[in-house]
Formats: sequence, structure tokens, C-alpha cells
Amino acid sequence: MLRSVLVPLDGSMLAEEALPIAAALAEQNKASLSLTVVHPWGPAEDAPRPATRADRGLRETEGLYLNQLIQRLASVYRIAVYEAVLDGAATGETLERYIRRRNIDLVVASTHNHGILGRFLSTGVARFLARYSRSRVLFIKPQVAPLPATLVGFKRIVVALDGTSDPEVSLEAAADLAAPEGGAITLLRVVNEIGGSPDEAGAEARSYLERLATRSRALGLPTRTAVVCGEKIPEAILSYATEQQADLIVLTTRKRGRLARAMFGSVADALLPKATVPVLVCHAAEESVKAADPSDPLSVR
Repeated sequence: MLRSVLVPLDGSMLAEEALPIAAALAEQNKASLSLTVVHPWGPAEDAPRPATRADRGLRETEGLYLNQLIQRLASVYRIAVYEAVLDGAATGETLERYIRRRNIDLVVASTHNHGILGRFLSTGVARFLARYSRSRVLFIKPQVAPLPATLVGFKRIVVALDGTSDPEVSLEAAADLAAPEGGAITLLRVVNEIGGSPDEAGAEARSYLERLATRSRALGLPTRTAVVCGEKIPEAILSYATEQQADLIVLTTRKRGRLARAMFGSVADALLPKATVPVLVCHAAEESVKAADPSDPLSVR
């Protein structure tokens, strides 16, 4: 169950389009919602010199901006909303430190197809969060189509598994974001060749998915399995999700060190800019930490 949701903002309307789904999921799960900006927002070359009048003015503008958003959300959703203006030279690292400190369960970020990897991705922020964040990160592209999530969650979820990542993380994530009424998931495995009965890879994949499906159904989720053939895993996942009219794709990274994670991104990096539905990137379970009160002023200006 989600206890805390965070939306990284930069003052743009694009980034704000993550707010409705984040607020709805927070309300559905009785979770808190945190809105953050990293000071100074905008291009580094345009940032005022630290401790100058312009810098203080910008900080005040950022705080007022967050406060206005909180008032808007409070008029629609019954949730606790917090704000934080964070100081940090690198946006991705600054956000992740805050996420870890607050033990945030879910980050919701908006992206779009600008350049190779989109606005957040081109600056490295989304890529950093996708690779290193201990929290789940939900990437949405509101400009592609109307947000396909209802106020009560996603209805058609494809969970892509590679047989090595922690499957429990994916199943829990799907359960948290699935609509209580009508929500269903498909556990998907992509193999190079399926073939007939001699194909051990296909048989092993089907057996693996059926074992996981039993656990998923125990969580109350209608679940089916699918094994597809494809040399290029990202393309195969996207093709299947499109055919099934999925409204959410779930990926889980492997449990490994930071250096190895820096090289994990072949599937996620290839899939994120091409996906036309939200993509949830999860990470293998790590050592749990004590939940923090998001209203604590530490690291908040």
C-alpha cells in the first residue's frame, strides 16, 4: 500500500500534468503527497548567483508556486500535501536524497517526446531516477493521449519480467496501482524463440509465470500470463502492450550495486521514450528504512 507520493516540478505546465494522477492515487491509498522543486529551477546558465537578491527572489517565487498548487489540490482532493524547495547542484541526485530521506513510495513524473529522451530524460533527471531511485517511479506522457488511468487506478496492467528481477516488487506495485473494480494484470516474458515442445526456454518461461500468477491471484488480482517471441525486448513489450490496449507497463530492475545499475538501462532507456502509456519502473527490494514525516523541515527551505 502506498503511504507517500512525490511529484518533481519545474514550474512548467508539462510537469504539472503529473499532479492529477499523483493526487488521485494518494487519495485512493490515503497517502500523503509531496510537491518538490530543486532550487534554482530552470537552465543552470540562467540561474542567479547564490545568496544574491535575485536568488532570494527566485526562491520566494518557487515557494509561492508550490503553495498555489497545494491550494488547488486541497480544493479537489482529500489528502495531506507538503511542499519542499530543495537545494542541490544536480537535480536528480538532490531529488533522490530527498526521496530516500522521506522514504517516498512512489514518484510520478511527466515526460514528453522532445529530443531523444524527452524533457526530463534529456536533462538526465528521469534517467537518473529510473536507474537509481529506491522508490517506484511512474513516468507519464500526457501529450500522447488522455491519461488512461481512472481515479481508482489502472485497469489493464502489463508486468514485464525477465526471470531474474525480484518479482514480488512487480506484483506489489501492480496491486497498489490496479483499479479495485475491473483491474487485471498480465505477466509477460519475452524469449528469443518459443518453438514447440523442445523449446526449453519457452516452457521454462511459462512455468515461471504460472507460479507467479498464483501469487498474484492470491493478492486479489485477476491475472493471466503471456510468453512472446522477440529479439528486441523493448519492442516486444511495447508491441504486446499495444495489442492488449494496456494502460500501464511495469518494469523491475535487478537488485545490484550502483555501478551495475548504471548499465541496466538498455530495456528501460529504450522503452521509456517510445511508450505511449505510463511506465512504472520499480527496483528490487532494499533494506527498509524508517518512514519519515514529510513535514519535517530538514532539507526544506
